[in-house]
Amino acid sequence: MMNKFKTRQSGEGLTSLLFTLIFIGCVVLIALRVVPLYMEYFQVVSSLESLAEEPETSKKSLKEIKKNLLRRMRDINNVERVNDEHITISKKKGLITISVDYEARVPMVANFDLIATFAKSVEVPSN
Repeated sequence: MMNKFKTRQSGEGLTSLLFTLIFIGCVVLIALRVVPLYMEYFQVVSSLESLAEEPETSKKSLKEIKKNLLRRMRDINNVERVNDEHITISKKKGLITISVDYEARVPMVANFDLIATFAKSVEVPSN
C-alpha cells in the first residue's frame, strides 16, 4: 500500500511550472518599468539636496534658484520628466522652500499604464 502512494507523488507538474514562470516574468516586467522611475526620483532628490547645501542659494532670487535647479536636473542628472511647472519655490519667515511634485506614467502592457507620483521638498534658510 505504501508503494502505491510513492509512485503517485511526482513533484511539480508542467502547469504549475508554467504559472511559476509567468509569475516571475510579470515581476521582472514590473521591475524593469519601476526601477528607472525611482532612479530618476533619486536624481531629483540629489539635485534638490545639493542645491540646498550651496551657501549661495539663499542669496539668489527665486527665479534664479528655479533656473539652477532645472539646469542641474537636466544637464547634470539627466532628469527628463520634471519641468518648470513641477517646481514650486516659496519664501516665508526666513525660509526658502523648494518643492518638486510630479507624476510619471509608464506603459506596461497594451492599455495598462503604471502611474507613480513623487514629491520632495527642501528648506533653505534665507538671509
